[in-house]
Amino acid sequence: MTMKQHWQRLQTILTTPHIEVTLRMTLSMLLSYISVFANVPYITPIELAPLMGILVPFLVMLFPTLSFSFGSLILPTLSVFLYCFVSSTVLLAIAASESGGTVAYIACFGVWSFWNCTSLRWDKSEGSKVSIILIAVVFQTVLIWPTFVTVQDGFTVPDASLLPNTQLALQGYLADTVAIATSMGVGTHQLTIQSGVLQGIVAQVTIDDENEASTYLPGGMWLVKGMWTYSGVNNPLASYQNMMVFTCWMILFLGVAVLLPPARTIRSAVWRGMIPAALKDAAGVLRGHVG
Repeated sequence: MTMKQHWQRLQTILTTPHIEVTLRMTLSMLLSYISVFANVPYITPIELAPLMGILVPFLVMLFPTLSFSFGSLILPTLSVFLYCFVSSTVLLAIAASESGGTVAYIACFGVWSFWNCTSLRWDKSEGSKVSIILIAVVFQTVLIWPTFVTVQDGFTVPDASLLPNTQLALQGYLADTVAIATSMGVGTHQLTIQSGVLQGIVAQVTIDDENEASTYLPGGMWLVKGMWTYSGVNNPLASYQNMMVFTCWMILFLGVAVLLPPARTIRSAVWRGMIPAALKDAAGVLRGHVG
């Protein structure tokens, strides 16, 4: 075979539906993995990069690679996540309030979950979103820092339970305050943070005999408020803004598999795939009856 024939054969193979879909999905997954391993500062939200490498491949395999899915499936996920953010904020505010606490949080979460299941579960157009909503709110209030326990009890820096990047960022915000406490000598010092992200927050800095510092910041509504008002993808306290950035990146990567030219429409899928297959099956049934 000549080079031209090889090239024509390769073009024929690459433009077949199965190969084309596989290439689209591969490119979308590849971009998500690049965002994970490149670890580009000021682009990927802090501590959320590994989640990108898990969710994007899962959703790429789940969603159809037809153009209609971008408007009907992928973009609506943004509204679902916004609903989850608002629900999580209310639950965390209940946990952080003086009359709230863990018991109030659990009770309200149970009522909220029951309401979602009864009002959405049996609606065929909305029922599939219930599991996503429940799992997302559990992640945002129980697993992703700051959790409902953090907004109640506060947090200490350094702390072995904090993820490395989170702890490093918090230590940077507290560096000036810790330096002042260190100059004051061994003991526990109540200091108001004078500048930076945590300006105005009262911190309790303990300096031990080995000149090591441990800083405690109390919980409260300021943490819940800060999840919306703080900014910066490297700020672990800007929880919801970082999740919004994460969601937009995820929609972008999913959109690559759907919107990459040439666009695959539901119409072409019907007349090229579904109708010929249905006619072939019908012809087979008719031949069987005639025979």
